[in-house]
Amino acid sequence: MITHESSLENFKEQFEYVLDNYSNHGLDVNDFDNIVLGGLGGSGIGAVLAKNWFFDNSG
Repeated sequence: MITHESSLENFKEQFEYVLDNYSNHGLDVNDFDNIVLGGLGGSGIGAVLAKNWFFDNSG
């Protein structure tokens, strides 16, 4: 059974899975000025973690 705790413990693996299985959408990064990530309460945790990852790994 997946619990909130086990989901958070495996978040890094879940995020790596997404990045490893990404397929190009054909859009150019220069076409965008902003990215909006949303969430409320617990669902906001993923947005905060993604924001921090992008901040650390993008130009």
